[in-house]
Amino acid sequence: MKKIYSIALMALAVVGLSSCLKDEYLYDYDNQQAVIEFMIGTGNTTGMTVTEKANSPAKDCFVNYSISEWQNIAQDINVTVALDPALAGGMTILPVEAYTLSTESAAKTASGLSFPMEAVIPAASKQDTSVRVDWNNHRNAKITVKITNADALEKGVKYCLPMRIQAISPTVAPISGNFGYEIVTVTKNY
Repeated sequence: MKKIYSIALMALAVVGLSSCLKDEYLYDYDNQQAVIEFMIGTGNTTGMTVTEKANSPAKDCFVNYSISEWQNIAQDINVTVALDPALAGGMTILPVEAYTLSTESAAKTASGLSFPMEAVIPAASKQDTSVRVDWNNHRNAKITVKITNADALEKGVKYCLPMRIQAISPTVAPISGNFGYEIVTVTKNY
């Protein structure tokens, strides 16, 4: 009796679960839309620590065209990144005299920048596909935040540099609602 019951239960499970194979996909990969966003591993916050006076840590932040068909970028995408104090959440804004900003891509390299700043995601025609330095180097612009004056920071205070993508030109994709900003946190330990 147990054997008949087990076989009937198994047959019922096979018939019942096979109907799941006919369901529509929950996500439509064929019509996926690109967005402009900060490329962040988890969450929207990244951090660095100043451990000694000679230490000048730097954090690379990437503004990304987030779709695999980067070859479709017909022209440079100018991305305006601004400081957004509303994202600070109780942290102290990093003093201007404590850091420098620079940007780098296949389209434009600049240093000594201030907010709002412009980063450029390069057109596909300007990209060298023979060298893969970074897994995502074909569709992003790198913004580097470097601590250059640790004396402007107080020990133990949690500082932040809250950056938000303010505008893009031309408007080839919307700005991401989830990853349209990045907060770089800085602490001084000495």
